[in-house]
Amino acid sequence: MLALEPGSTLNLDSASSVFCAGDLYINGTETNKVTINFLQPNETKQNSIYLGNGSSAIVKYAQIKNGYSGISALNGFDTLIIDNCNFTNISHAALLLNGTGYDKAKIKNNTYTNCDYAGFFSNLSTVIINSDSANTTSGYYFSGIEYALPKEGLVTIKLYDITGRLVKQLVNEQKPSGRHKTTIESG
Repeated sequence: MLALEPGSTLNLDSASSVFCAGDLYINGTETNKVTINFLQPNETKQNSIYLGNGSSAIVKYAQIKNGYSGISALNGFDTLIIDNCNFTNISHAALLLNGTGYDKAKIKNNTYTNCDYAGFFSNLSTVIINSDSANTTSGYYFSGIEYALPKEGLVTIKLYDITGRLVKQLVNEQKPSGRHKTTIESG
């Protein structure tokens, strides 16, 4: 377990990352944030905070800056809560999340400044995003929704915005049993 308390600062050289195979708690306060500074983004080393398969992270009131990515969970995770964080000068995605199909991420009240993307998400069962503010090249990018059917059936997948307005119907058809994937672009 790695725990960073209010007011602490972790400065890493640009070739370093934080790898967590267990639990990560970054517990700043509104007036005393935790700072993680990678000094500068490194595309070759892809510096980031990496969560291992089955890891949990609760990150509150943190400043994560100058990395290739902010927080990366590439092989699934248990619990992921990102709340009241500032991501600054991230050269790729502030949040790079690839789940196992059952993962749920809660992302709220964060700001993204000078980040190419606020987030890339794939294979997550649920992503809850609330009150985030992004000054990015692009916003959130959902690379796909993957699902499995034990038997043939009608599949309907719809994408809604935060106000409940239908943005796009991705799938509405009979599908055979097995694994299937759809993307936002292809539907």
